[in-house]
Amino acid sequence: MKTEGRVFFIQEGTARFNTEPAKRFGRRIFLKSTASPFNTDSFLEECIKNLELQKFNPDTDFIALTGPSLNIALFLGAVMTVYERLNV
Repeated sequence: MKTEGRVFFIQEGTARFNTEPAKRFGRRIFLKSTASPFNTDSFLEECIKNLELQKFNPDTDFIALTGPSLNIALFLGAVMTVYERLNV
């Protein structure tokens, strides 16, 4: 049975971005973050925790590279320490 993928957005506040095209890859998931990217350790821990809570599956799920570039870089760095490959 094929599992429908999901598209994870790094942060909730994506009002200035059109996220509609992401629907063709699966349900959109907007991750909530309370940690500042300038507090790197907390931010990285929260990124991984958020994906684990959502049961992120790198075989069927996607990461949307939308949002502040610092957040994207840190998020991808954190995720790549846990998952060997990603769909972006």
